[in-house]
Amino acid sequence: DQRLQVERSVEIPLAILENVDAIFVQINDPDLAAVRNALAVDIAALRMTEKVDREGIYLELQAVSAALESLAPLTAPDQLTAPNQLTANSEAVGEDGAEQKSFSVTETLAHFGEKLGNLIVVQKRQQPVEPLLSGAELTTVRQNIYLLLQQAQSALMREQQSIYSSSLRQAETLLQRYFQLNSQSAALLSRLQALEALPINQQLPDISGSRGAIQTALNLRHNSAADREQAK
Repeated sequence: DQRLQVERSVEIPLAILENVDAIFVQINDPDLAAVRNALAVDIAALRMTEKVDREGIYLELQAVSAALESLAPLTAPDQLTAPNQLTANSEAVGEDGAEQKSFSVTETLAHFGEKLGNLIVVQKRQQPVEPLLSGAELTTVRQNIYLLLQQAQSALMREQQSIYSSSLRQAETLLQRYFQLNSQSAALLSRLQALEALPINQQLPDISGSRGAIQTALNLRHNSAADREQAK
């Protein structure tokens, strides 16, 4: 029972109870039926307890942290207009200069608007444009993500679900904001989101029933032995 509460793991307590039950099988005493029944209840409760693989989650967060160094930061957005396209359209406007002299003001503005529209190329981005980071700023961002992952690891060992999930969520936000969205970063984001959704609180059963039953059986045997001594 103490190991269950301290280590927050069911494997060793389960093995201990199973070994105790095996000892009672060898004793083969009908008076221990109540004890074996209590043991069976606690063993079943431990077997049905959902396990939290804290070690596996911890190591996976460590691997994500190590992979951050190879992520590519956001680069400058593409230019809106290619230089050769701008030059070609500018020359086209110049060639029509003589014809524009005979236009009215309204026609001239309309003609100019049509030419100007040919110079503008609209490009859509899947992500909002963020200011580019200097080398020092990028190092700071990486360091912040490292610290958030370490904070999540600490919360994992303390079973602090809200801190664990919040830390991973903040790390995901920094990854999306300051690094290129490619196959590598997408894989890391996907894994962080999956880890964030994991419950880390270990719901442990109460196995004091078998302990109490064993103590009761020992007391009865002790009293029975004392009565026999007095009878002698």
